[in-house]
Amino acid sequence: MSFIMMPLGMFIPAFYAGHTTATLAGIGVATGAARIVDAFVDPLIGHLSDRTRSRFGPRKPWIAFGALLFVACVWYLFQPPRSAGVGYYLVWSGGLYFAYACVEIPMRAWSSELSRDNVERARIFTAIGVCMALGSLVFWASPYLARAMGGTSDLNDPRVMALVAWIFAVVFPVLVGGAIATIPPAPEESVERHSLGELARSMGRNRPFWIYVAGLSVWSVGNAASASLVFIFLSDYLRLGAAVTPLMITYFVVQLIAMPLWVRLVARFDKHRLLAACWLLDAALKPLLLLFEPGSVNIIVAYAVLIPGAVLGSISYTFPQAVLADVVDFDTLKTRTNKAASYFALNTLLYKVMMGLGAAIALSTLGAFGYVIGQAHDAEARLGMLVGVMVFPAICLASAAWIMWRFPIDSRRRAVITVRLDERRRRAERQASAQS
Repeated sequence: MSFIMMPLGMFIPAFYAGHTTATLAGIGVATGAARIVDAFVDPLIGHLSDRTRSRFGPRKPWIAFGALLFVACVWYLFQPPRSAGVGYYLVWSGGLYFAYACVEIPMRAWSSELSRDNVERARIFTAIGVCMALGSLVFWASPYLARAMGGTSDLNDPRVMALVAWIFAVVFPVLVGGAIATIPPAPEESVERHSLGELARSMGRNRPFWIYVAGLSVWSVGNAASASLVFIFLSDYLRLGAAVTPLMITYFVVQLIAMPLWVRLVARFDKHRLLAACWLLDAALKPLLLLFEPGSVNIIVAYAVLIPGAVLGSISYTFPQAVLADVVDFDTLKTRTNKAASYFALNTLLYKVMMGLGAAIALSTLGAFGYVIGQAHDAEARLGMLVGVMVFPAICLASAAWIMWRFPIDSRRRAVITVRLDERRRRAERQASAQS
């Protein structure tokens, strides 16, 4: 789904402003309204998924419904008529956010329930991360595909957006349908009902959850600050021009290769400490950006800096969710109810809020230092770019690493939690067998 969510934030507003009657101001208001509603929807979907009972399990009905709605919203959002206005954009973008939550939140919860084995759980979330990176890679490569088909390589061209919609409409239902048909549902023990009050009380007492929240929040702010400026940094500040797209494609290819390698280390090191170490090393790499001078970048050096950053960043696609799954197991042991979807919903909401905050800080920093896109940059403007893309993210990453290193569920405690949950499940199975 990252194949679609990336252009939604980066390119769709500009596309609508250039090819429909919608204005940028109107699109901005509509986007803000859609995201506010989205913020309330995420926890609700998580809570309802945890309480859902069906012969297909608690997750599959939500994913199936969300997938169908997602395809419809992509189809209309990416192929607007020339007469489309802000209302059209609001309906289909808002529907897309809602559909995304219906798929993403139950899917994450379902993934955490498939196995409690430490390595196997890391493999599951790594597979999800690989698919996310692959989706991003397909998006960046779509202009080349469009040009090969006799069209254009301009991302802002309606023909490219239509191609994206067609690819998604064909591929996504097949992948989701295959997953629903072949992967088993969550076990019955994971759908015990709980109230919103019980959810709030158990989360309030869950210390590992709040340490995880603190670490992820600080990392998300720094990551968003860097991500929101990377395109401006490469294309406008460094003036790399046509080299930007190959750089981004290389970045996601390296991530695809690197992600499975992290799983090999899980048997020897705790997930949260691997994550913290990568964040700290990523922060240490940020000063390498000082090697680049606008207009005279050695492209070999650019790739040499890009590749280590891609390797270190790849772990953040997968391991935070695997760490959160350990938090869910801890809560299940303490409360005897599984709130996986509720926890993953709050995780999604937190990520969205912190990413928005990080982007706002970074872009405001550029403005405060007088940086104007498309114009010559004086020393103050250049300093603002370096603060936004290097200094502030590095501070956030280092701080997040320190917090995540202190996460209390290590391999020993995780093993104890797993054994106790397995014993509880076996007792419940024996009791059910005796009653029948």
